Amino acid sequence: MDVGFYKDALFNGMTSNAFKFSTTLTLGWFWMRTTGCSALYRGPKISEVDFDYALSVEPFDAVQIKVPDYAQHLANETYFYVLRKVNGCGDQEKTFSAASVVAIDADGNLAKAEPNKAFGINAQLVTGPRAKLIWYYCPLHQQSKPAYFQVYSDNATGQVDYGNPLATIDYVGRRYYCWLSDVLSEGQYSFAVRAFDSSGINENSSAVVSVDVTDSSPDSVDILSVETI
Repeated sequence: MDVGFYKDALFNGMTSNAFKFSTTLTLGWFWMRTTGCSALYRGPKISEVDFDYALSVEPFDAVQIKVPDYAQHLANETYFYVLRKVNGCGDQEKTFSAASVVAIDADGNLAKAEPNKAFGINAQLVTGPRAKLIWYYCPLHQQSKPAYFQVYSDNATGQVDYGNPLATIDYVGRRYYCWLSDVLSEGQYSFAVRAFDSSGINENSSAVVSVDVTDSSPDSVDILSVETI
């Protein structure tokens, strides 16, 4: 269970966070939201969402949740929001099933409508050798529904070629997606994945992942000496 609000109640008294979670009256020792709740978290990256601090808390079955006024949105910044449910016993889910990205343009307004970025792109080197890409996609509250993904590579040149995608993968809902490359020769390869809507607008992510392919094997072990003891 997330203990950020628990520490608030124990050490800081009547904070807004502890009060919203209904733990202050018991100094954090008892969970009093018997019907559960929904908690909102934020971070500059999906891997850096601060789950020790809830921005806002609403009833478990709330259909919307508001970001508090003090949580500013600065120009040219991107914010990742994650909503997590907490049950009547105080146990919180640990998923990214309800996640959203908010991008702010140079004028301080919401950036143009575009699909959300692919979350947590991971690259693995598998037998072949081939590169295996895995990423998660959540369309929650985005302004432009994705239609497909495109995969790009630098072909070990150091510069990703966004003009010539290696593959196009249809969007089929909120889930994990996977792509396997052709056999690769020796070198370091970088890959990128972008989501596109039906009009061809993409989220313009610059995130890349890399794999190293080498034909060399580890050095053999030299036996220095053998003796009977």
